Amino acid sequence: MKIDNILIDFFICFIATHFSDSVFEYCILLKWVMYNFFYFVSGASFAISSLLIEYDLVNAKIHK
Repeated sequence: MKIDNILIDFFICFIATHFSDSVFEYCILLKWVMYNFFYFVSGASFAISSLLIEYDLVNAKIHK
């Protein structure tokens, strides 16, 4: 994900929550929070799986 997309979404959510009370704009904020949460979770799961694969490769070399 590109950093400019994060900044644009954050700016939209900032404007929405500070200058209006409409439900639609709070949904934009919720979308931004959920998107970044799932982005973080997918990145964390990728990192964990990469570490497990590396651990398996190291074990395979040791026990060879």
